[in-house]
Amino acid sequence: MPEKILGLDISDDAITAVQVEGGLKGYQILACARIQIEGDDGLDDALMELFEQQDLRSDVYLASIPGEHVSYRNLWMPFKDAKKIRQTLPFEVEAMVPFPVDDLVIDFTINDRSERSEILAVSARKELISGYLASLQSHSINPEVLDIRCVPTVSLLLKQEGTPDNGLFLDMGERRSTMVLFLKRRVALIRSFFFKAPAFCITADCDHAEIPTREQAESWFESFCTMIENTIHCIGCQGNREVRPKTAFFTGVGAQYAETEDLLTRFLGIPAQEIDLSKNRKINMAKWETGTGF
Repeated sequence: MPEKILGLDISDDAITAVQVEGGLKGYQILACARIQIEGDDGLDDALMELFEQQDLRSDVYLASIPGEHVSYRNLWMPFKDAKKIRQTLPFEVEAMVPFPVDDLVIDFTINDRSERSEILAVSARKELISGYLASLQSHSINPEVLDIRCVPTVSLLLKQEGTPDNGLFLDMGERRSTMVLFLKRRVALIRSFFFKAPAFCITADCDHAEIPTREQAESWFESFCTMIENTIHCIGCQGNREVRPKTAFFTGVGAQYAETEDLLTRFLGIPAQEIDLSKNRKINMAKWETGTGF
């Protein structure tokens, strides 16, 4: 019997849900929804509204949380053995965060095992993780995976044909924007910027936003791209190497501006391309496109 899978993407602004049904030929999209998060109890209220709108009960739940509440560190260690790295990592992280290491959940990925192991270390307060899990579980959601926003999208992007080994992923949000740098087809850097996009058209009929002038958009994109280039330069200096992504893939509110592709290409100096996951052959969009879905 095909199982239903519900993915929940939680940001500071909204919660986005997509329900699919798995089969031998891939995944069929059954439903999707996006609910704004407002106020201190916004997540609980948004989850309640989400499940009141439609029946999203599923067999498997996957969730991602905002990356701006997570700490990222790029480290280089003299070990290649993952067990030694895991044993040593808490001592390395402890000197870099303002919390006792016992209060943290720490994980890592090894990006390079040449002369030294290049590590992307990720840490989050246990209190933060427990809070998100408690909110989800209060609505009978027990996620099998709790990931960081944007990372699942990049993981899927890296499985698509035509994705370069080195590239950028940009999620331009209403209040925050996230950058993910991947090198040698592995996530090498994650950064969140408190650098909100202009009031791009955030609704289908544009009734809640005014389209910025060309000058306003250019100013925002130039500043945004400068921050990205500075961040890339910094990681290159840390590793004593030149970092040159081949393509910038983008999504989010900022993608709704008609000139986004041209402006990113111009200011980053590399081709920019909007994300289109419908091109993944494992995702069946037929029912959705015919308008017979939710």
